[in-house]
Amino acid sequence: MAILDVGGWQAEQPTEDIAISWDMQVHGWQAYFAPHIRFFMDVPETLPELVKQRRRWTAGGIHVLLTKSMDVFRHPIKHLAMVPIIVDYSLSVIWSLFFWLSMIAFVGVQVLCLVQGDWSRLITNFCFAAIFISIEIVVGLIQLIMASYFNDRGRSLKYIAFAPWYILIYWMVNTFTVAVEIGPTIIQILKGEDAGVWKSPKRSVEVVAKTKEEGNQDD
Repeated sequence: MAILDVGGWQAEQPTEDIAISWDMQVHGWQAYFAPHIRFFMDVPETLPELVKQRRRWTAGGIHVLLTKSMDVFRHPIKHLAMVPIIVDYSLSVIWSLFFWLSMIAFVGVQVLCLVQGDWSRLITNFCFAAIFISIEIVVGLIQLIMASYFNDRGRSLKYIAFAPWYILIYWMVNTFTVAVEIGPTIIQILKGEDAGVWKSPKRSVEVVAKTKEEGNQDD
């Protein structure tokens, strides 16, 4: 009934699940987290496939943010619980763009210092960058520890040694996808083009063979 109330699935959205859940909440339905539900899914196996997936998710998030935020702000008191979501995601987009602008500026300054032989400034800049990255890693570790505690009572903390690399790569990929998708997404919205086109990520031969084998065993 909730899906019918909001007009059904929205095929023009890159991430129709986010779009429809957004509309359901605007129409008065409430979403609840069900930690007891478990499901399995195929995930990208290579970095290019991961980036491709994240680009689609990012485009979907930006698309929802730009096309549906006004539904909330027309009645901000009524939809007060959704306002922090809009603010948080908007700040995330701004931060992602600022990150890459800062990265370009940092590399430019470091190259200039290298050319001019200003070793003191070169090392100082690297130290400040290291402090910034360390703060990010600490914050990320705190988030992962809390997530592990609430998700499985800390059993997944055995992978904590890989967490810093995961945090750095994950953040870099996410900020990159925002930087490359925000322009095309805005153009799509202005032109009124449908963005709901998606192809399944490629799977390795081993995974496909294993899936077929498991399917035959079930039969």
